[in-house]
Amino acid sequence: MSDNRKIALWATLALIAIAIFGITSARPVPAHTWIGIGGAMVVGVLALVLSYRLGSQRRLVKDLIRDIGIAFIVAVIVSVVYEFSTRSIGEHDTILQVINSTMSSFVPPSVWGEVTNEIIQRKAIRRNVQIDLELTREVVLPNGQVVPAPKGQAVLWMSYSYDLYGMSDKESQINVQHELEYEMRNEQLQLPRFLSVTVSGPSEHQVRTYQGDELKDIYDGKGSVKLDGARAVSVPPDGSTNSVRITTVRYELLNAPGSYDLIVPELTARDEKSKNPTIKIALRKIPDDLQVDIDTYYAAHSFTRPDPNKNMWTFDRSMLPGQGLTLVIKPRSSGPSVSAIETK
Repeated sequence: MSDNRKIALWATLALIAIAIFGITSARPVPAHTWIGIGGAMVVGVLALVLSYRLGSQRRLVKDLIRDIGIAFIVAVIVSVVYEFSTRSIGEHDTILQVINSTMSSFVPPSVWGEVTNEIIQRKAIRRNVQIDLELTREVVLPNGQVVPAPKGQAVLWMSYSYDLYGMSDKESQINVQHELEYEMRNEQLQLPRFLSVTVSGPSEHQVRTYQGDELKDIYDGKGSVKLDGARAVSVPPDGSTNSVRITTVRYELLNAPGSYDLIVPELTARDEKSKNPTIKIALRKIPDDLQVDIDTYYAAHSFTRPDPNKNMWTFDRSMLPGQGLTLVIKPRSSGPSVSAIETK
């Protein structure tokens, strides 16, 4: 390759690197950075041109000037790569250090560390939670036979669905796990048990339902269904127009009167772009001698009942991992019964 072509090649590489950096940089590039890069580029090209014009005489000086020119152009390329990646990473780490130091001034470092681990470093977030419930005193066995529930107990049918998003800025793989109230296990009635797990999205026609033998493949035999490893759910980033909808359907066996706890293992928050609440609960069926209340044992996280004549509750705030709600099942007090509702 001739010297002219070598000079042109090095200059072209440097210019391409500068152009890519200027176009794709996510933040304004400081003026002194452009001056430094441009100056190094000019010096490099001039040195290469000078080495070419020296001809075959003064071979040592020619090679030395050429190498200096190449070094300056390589410095330009390296500087661009640094500004494009390494510096942004360094700035990100610096920002995190400032935030951590600032927040530790308001709360004990150990508390802020827990907040970081349980909220900021979470990989997924749930939105638009819909919980449909039916409480009966009848048990539907796996073979379809219907038998009475044991005395003092009732069967809770539950459909629990939500939109799942990743907390990163790109598509991510999220493990999904749901658990039954397994300490209430009744082998004769095969309760509690899952009926199905459905993953819908992110595209309109992507639907995968686990039931029958496929449901057994994701059930651990101890009350949990798990979608992990090769079955992990691919979810879009939070804020995406597409979503992945997770729906589990189950039967639970519980004491009536009694209570049932439902804990959320992931950060659950309201979609700010939607008018839907964070969590909506609809009790569609209940025996005449029972009534249900929803309690969180924390006044700031109480559920509201938009219509006192319907068994429907909504929650508009956020729930952190480990928080949840309790269905309190009580004998019905005297007075008019509350109507069950059909949800759409």
